Amino acid sequence: MAPATVWVMWRSLATPMWVRGTVLLLACITIVTSSFHTTMYDHYKNVFLRLTGPFQEGEDYEAARARYESKTTFSLLEKITYPIYLFYLKSQRDYVMKFDPHTSARLTLFPTFEPSRGETYRSTAGRAMKVWRSIFGFGSMVFGLALFNAIAHPEYYLVYRLVVLNAIFYGYLRPLQRRVSREAFQKMNLVLPDQVDEGHLAVA
Repeated sequence: MAPATVWVMWRSLATPMWVRGTVLLLACITIVTSSFHTTMYDHYKNVFLRLTGPFQEGEDYEAARARYESKTTFSLLEKITYPIYLFYLKSQRDYVMKFDPHTSARLTLFPTFEPSRGETYRSTAGRAMKVWRSIFGFGSMVFGLALFNAIAHPEYYLVYRLVVLNAIFYGYLRPLQRRVSREAFQKMNLVLPDQVDEGHLAVA
């Protein structure tokens, strides 16, 4: 939907060419930053579900890579989709740790659900999770694209995602999430190998 929206804007814009080029550049930046939004939403959704209920939501890159390397035969579909899936998980892992070094991308190393631990995480990280769920999820992105395309003004949605959502994402949600991740994992006394504590690599 995103490339199609860019194409619609490109075709509908009048000359001069520099206007089209500027809009195209801003649209590409919006697509990239929107992928960061949904990537982080997906991560924190998986963490929240694993810690607050008996759910095994999500898979980390290391587990997926091990599963891939253990296979001896691949269907044609698997040959196409596995590299894409592994690329997504690796990119997600790398960005997660830049965005928030106090969380963990090693989902399969999370302990099994324990009610008191789940309540600790829910009470600490619940406010941040409400923001992720309300405006940064996949559903809200697709709905927004569909709505603004329907009223024939996708450029408004571009400005909304590029300016408003990025301001919330980097200016409000990132520092909030770092703070609550550190606090929650400390309260749960949970340390995983990829977490950073005070600038040093934590040892599980």
